[in-house]
Amino acid sequence: MKKRIGCTTVGAVLLLSVPMAHADITVYTDRTAFLAAVGATASDTFMDLEPGFLDSPLTRATGAVGYTVSTEASTDGLYAMRPASGGTWLTPTVASDALTFTGFTAPVRGFGGGFFGTDVFGNVVDPGPLVLTAVDADGSLTYTLEHPEANSFIGFLATSGLKQVSLSTHDTEANVYWATTSDVLLAVPEPASWAMLSVGLGMGLLLTRRRA
Repeated sequence: MKKRIGCTTVGAVLLLSVPMAHADITVYTDRTAFLAAVGATASDTFMDLEPGFLDSPLTRATGAVGYTVSTEASTDGLYAMRPASGGTWLTPTVASDALTFTGFTAPVRGFGGGFFGTDVFGNVVDPGPLVLTAVDADGSLTYTLEHPEANSFIGFLATSGLKQVSLSTHDTEANVYWATTSDVLLAVPEPASWAMLSVGLGMGLLLTRRRA
């Protein structure tokens, strides 16, 4: 058995339609539409990882952005696998743990990837829902991905920059499975975008002072 089995109860989940906005975060379920919305992205496919157990947190870098992926501190960390179909998949070691992506070294406005469930043998399964939570400067949004498949995609786009994204299973009594990712995409604002944003914020502050 390549992974340890653990079960827990995930908290209340908000069932949301797509596209949607909450805490200045928009959700995309189509990779092409997400890429069109965010522009250039850097992709991390985990191909440099050797199959087997990995320490948590794991420090990664893609393009000009560094980040960490981790599980709960009390568990054995992460597991990388090479499926027969190709690529590298990343999961927590314990089934009930979440994968958490955070520690971005540059402002990240877009985060997406392939998210699905695998069984104890590393096979893609239809386990029911996965729960994804994105956190930005204004709050958080929780999205439930129903019946994920190997090509399932979820992307988050935040106007104020993302701080953290987590992926976890929604516990079911009859099925134990692992939240799994095949790749992640990170998008950072272009310098011109930040310049325009800074000008807009500056004008807003000036108008506020004048009104005062």
